[in-house]
Amino acid sequence: MSTFRYTRWDEKVVAEAEGGPKVAHADVDFVYEGPLTGESRAQLLLHYRPDGTGTFVGYELLTGSFDGEAGSFVVAHNGTFDAGGIESTFEIRAGNEVVGAGAYKSGPSQEVPYTITSR
Repeated sequence: MSTFRYTRWDEKVVAEAEGGPKVAHADVDFVYEGPLTGESRAQLLLHYRPDGTGTFVGYELLTGSFDGEAGSFVVAHNGTFDAGGIESTFEIRAGNEVVGAGAYKSGPSQEVPYTITSR
């Protein structure tokens, strides 16, 4: 099974309007299993709407392998979240190339299944 999980999540509010939106920054560590294998460090920017839903973008540096090729890869995320969980697409970058893409959707769980949609 292709999954990732966070092992550390350190989130801080950057700016917030009373009764309105807020912006937060999260410093996160992940562990991947599947076509992406290894450990990573991510920086995420989160936009919370007043109703608790929101969007996020982020980059992480994964050290391990993709499809059996060892190395370091940047994973670029673009997603949404609500009380039910998260949904996102991502690109896998090696050097100057996009070498793959994927997606994930999960409920409020630390263990998240992902799929690779292109190589």
